[in-house]
Parts: sequence; C-alpha cells; structure tokens
Amino acid sequence: MARRHARRRRRGRFSFLYRIFSLLLICALFVAALTLFFKVKGFEISGNTRYTDEQILSASGLHTEGNLFLLNKYAAANDIFRKLPYISEVSIRRDLPDTICIDVKETVAAAVLYDDMGALWRISPKGKILEPVDEKGELALVSGLTIEAAQEGEMTTLANTTKQDALFRLLAALDARAMLQETQAIYLEDDSYLTMRYQDRFTVRLLWTADFDYKMESLCAIVQRLEANETGLVNMTQDGKVNFIPE
Repeated sequence: MARRHARRRRRGRFSFLYRIFSLLLICALFVAALTLFFKVKGFEISGNTRYTDEQILSASGLHTEGNLFLLNKYAAANDIFRKLPYISEVSIRRDLPDTICIDVKETVAAAVLYDDMGALWRISPKGKILEPVDEKGELALVSGLTIEAAQEGEMTTLANTTKQDALFRLLAALDARAMLQETQAIYLEDDSYLTMRYQDRFTVRLLWTADFDYKMESLCAIVQRLEANETGLVNMTQDGKVNFIPE
C-alpha cells in the first residue's frame, strides 16, 4: 500500500513538472514566433509640419526590424512628447502586418514667462515649455509668477497652482479664438483678479475662477461694438455684467 502511494506521488510530481515545462515551452515558441514573423518594416508619420519624419522617428527610439508587438508604444510616445517641445499630442498604433503609424499634433507658442533664474521661455497654450528666447517678440509677456526649474519639453510649474490653472485656461480660450496674437501682456500679481492687455487698447480684468471661454466671447462682442479709436478698461469681474470705462 505504501509503495502504491509513493508511486502515485511520484507520478503526480512528474505530471505537474511536465505541465510547467509544456507551458514554458509554449511561451518560448510564442515569443520566438513574434520575433521571427512580426518585424517592423516601415513607419507612417502624419500630422507633422515643424518636425521632419526623421526627427520624429529618431525621438521615438523605434527602428525597423524591431518587433511589432513587443515595442512599448507608450514609452515611445512619451519620448517624442518630451524630446520635441512643439509636439502636444502623440498617438502610436500598429498596422498589420509590419507597419507602425505615428500621428502627432503640433502646438504653437502662446506666451512668454521668466523662470526663477531670469531666463525667458516660450510656452504653449497648455503650458508646455517650448524653448528659451532672448526677447518676448509678439507674444504676451506673463508677469507675477516665474517658472520653477524650467526644462525644455516639460510642463510649466508655477508656485501658485490656482493662478497656474487660470493662466492655462485663459491661454487655451485665447488660442481657440485666434486672440493670442492680439494679447500683449497677462498680469498675475493681484490675488483678487488677473489682468490682460488686449489689442494694445484695452485692459481687461477677470476673476481667477471665471469661465474664460464665455468671457472671451463676450470680450470679442464688446470690442466689435466699440469705435476703432476707443480705449479703456473692460471690467469683467462681476457676474453677468461687463463695464467698459473709457480712458
């Protein structure tokens, strides 16, 4: 009886080890099949005008003869976003049997800010740090806060997160209505409201928590009703009210 139990235990252990070995063998064959039969032969890159296909491909770290399924497309997309500052969005997908498709969306410079070392940087409407510059040019100069530890390709970090969020929402609203080029300055110094200089004619006052999409629509409507030579303060800090105080 004891011998029969011992033989059964040995057969049980052998069966378990055989199943483990078979599973490992199947996994090894699967990986080998992926390596042999799903190699990348080409790339299709779209959405780029500022950067060449070669620049985007180099930033991604991807290359032909790599494996179509084993590549880390999320890491590649992050590398493109980080290394190429004017890229705002990246999408990578596999196109069987052997092609990788990379679709990018480029951004524009929306404003300039100083960093905590006194250098001047361009940023995108969503707050991505684009590049250092010597002068502000035609972009709006943002004052009242500085970028902390500025690094090209990274997102802007300001000391006051409430003001930072408001700034990015305002820039996005201006960008959506093609108003960025008509904005000369944005002032973040006051804790009660932010101020912007628009068309070099109007000082516009806004609450930090304002719906900037709605406020920019209202501002455009107000400006259209005014004479071309009128200048002054547009106070938009009261709900449902807009006060224009001419100079």
